[in-house]
Amino acid sequence: MRKKPTKKQIILIIIAAVLVVAALTAIIVTAVQKREANKIFDKSDNLDVFDTSLPDETKIYATRNEALANGGGWYPTMLENFDSDTLPSLWNYSPHGKRNTEFWCDDMVSFSDGYCVIKAMTDPNHSCEYCKKALAAEDQEYQDSFRNEYTGGIETRYFNENGNNIQTFSQAFGYYEVRVQLPKAEGMWAAFWLQSINQGKIGNEGTDGTEIDVFESAFKNVEGNKMGHALLYDGYAEYSKVLGYINTNENDLYDGFHTFALKWSPEAYVFYVDGVARWASDFGGVSKVPEFLRLTCEIRHGYGPHGMVLNEFDATTENPATFLVDYVKVYQNTDYEPYIQSDADFVSTPDSEKS
Repeated sequence: MRKKPTKKQIILIIIAAVLVVAALTAIIVTAVQKREANKIFDKSDNLDVFDTSLPDETKIYATRNEALANGGGWYPTMLENFDSDTLPSLWNYSPHGKRNTEFWCDDMVSFSDGYCVIKAMTDPNHSCEYCKKALAAEDQEYQDSFRNEYTGGIETRYFNENGNNIQTFSQAFGYYEVRVQLPKAEGMWAAFWLQSINQGKIGNEGTDGTEIDVFESAFKNVEGNKMGHALLYDGYAEYSKVLGYINTNENDLYDGFHTFALKWSPEAYVFYVDGVARWASDFGGVSKVPEFLRLTCEIRHGYGPHGMVLNEFDATTENPATFLVDYVKVYQNTDYEPYIQSDADFVSTPDSEKS
């Protein structure tokens, strides 16, 4: 007959368990700290430093020529309402395959009732042949840990058969606005962001390309009226520079549709939520090169952007979780155009080659 553990043995078992938990916690915290090592948060919204006004509606013209004929102003470069049930011509599916612990899959994106619908779901019976082959190509450890989680996104670039980055729409400066309904499931991270093909290179600070996160939804478990914005340049490794800002709004941003916008001028980036300026910054010197657009969902286990706890992806409460995009509107200002530069104007080093 097995003897009952003594009081001393029980105490030792408890101590050992506590040490194991502490060690696991330290590993998690260290991973997050490494990821956030170069990240700082702006303590000020800077709204009194820069021009935070929205585009003047009296100076929005139908075409560039009309804007020039009237002394300059705004004109549309993209007005996408997702009225068709097919992928719009300027948009592409986000890269098909492994993203992190999840897979991005074209099948997770659809177009119906005037919306772009980006799903996130757990599906052990996922039937996409491309995903099956891509998963089989991963190492055994990844395959064993794969949770059958799939999501996706759309963006205005794709990779051709030679692996070249082809941009179907890109723009430097201007005004960008989306109207979306955020996913409510646990573990979700939806975002609207702009990215340059030079962002992963070192040098010139952010002037040769800055990742501009117009919004990152990671606050469902904190306060639903909060939203995060961020600017990132010089790659994603040890040389990266990141500035983030978390703002507080009057409404629950996870309830119904809301607009998120960016005014990117030669002087600064200004971020808006529901038509109200929430943060402005010239971090990195302001990007001067064209950037492509991305609307994506990601699944994370534990922590997400801005150090927020996302919890485990909840595949029962809302499966599939849905990120609805009502429209994307982009405008250019003729006054900004003289400041635009091309990627070729900058000499820099890929972060993977920096010593």
